[in-house]
Amino acid sequence: MIALTRTNGEFCSLDPAHIQRVEAHPTTVVYLTDGGKYCVQETVEQVIAKVSRFRARVMTTAWRIVDAPLHTGGPDGRGAHAPGTLASTGFRRSS
Repeated sequence: MIALTRTNGEFCSLDPAHIQRVEAHPTTVVYLTDGGKYCVQETVEQVIAKVSRFRARVMTTAWRIVDAPLHTGGPDGRGAHAPGTLASTGFRRSS
């Protein structure tokens, strides 16, 4: 979710997956896929930056989950895969 400020000063949170487009009329209008519209104080560039940061956090979290070593109780306690490998695929991360 991204946090935005409506033109009346209320705070709202929107799911970036539901944002269809953002336009700058006299105020910034966020159009949602369900037909809803939100007039917000942030500029188009600020909304885009918030969506980009949100998506980057999602990708980083997903990468950490996929790249996490499996903990199988090996003698060194690190798990079955060496650090820097993709546990589910066997591919090595490029250095």
